[in-house]
Amino acid sequence: MQNQYSIKIKQARQKLNLSQVELGRKINVSQQTIASWEVGRTEPKSDNYKALSEALHVPISYFVDNQSTYLQLSFNTLYDSLDESDKQKTIEYMKLLQKQAKERKTFE
Repeated sequence: MQNQYSIKIKQARQKLNLSQVELGRKINVSQQTIASWEVGRTEPKSDNYKALSEALHVPISYFVDNQSTYLQLSFNTLYDSLDESDKQKTIEYMKLLQKQAKERKTFE
């Protein structure tokens, strides 16, 4: 399954007419690594995102913003698959986490 970051890597690479091999050489990873990212089998590490950003002439947010969107979509898909009772438990748990986060801020 392709993730947002995988689609963005491939689109930016193709826009510059770079092969996977060429991009790999630019950022010091193998062609197999680039291919794995582009199909969503693995995700780049943070230092790889920085190298990709430089090699593909895009800001890091190009990948990160879309990753946030992907995570939101994943959450929504998971949430929608729950029955009503589990949805309510999920909301209650999220409220508890939110309350705990607020309480931690008072001690900082």
